[in-house]
Amino acid sequence: MELINFIKTESQMLRFRGLMGMGAVGDTEEFTAVHELKKKVLSEYTDLSEDDFMLSMGTSGDFEQAVLHGST
Repeated sequence: MELINFIKTESQMLRFRGLMGMGAVGDTEEFTAVHELKKKVLSEYTDLSEDDFMLSMGTSGDFEQAVLHGST
């Protein structure tokens, strides 16, 4: 959250667009944690819309689990 605040207040040439998470292959808890962080960010920064928010999780080896666990 500190990094997002810094980008939004001190780095006017940057625009915060979302989160990327890559844990160990098969670590489904990481996917859930990143998805929960996305919800927290969207609730605290009301100027961000869910339509514009990018969430990238997993690798080609575990993308299916990322989709399943990151969409709850």
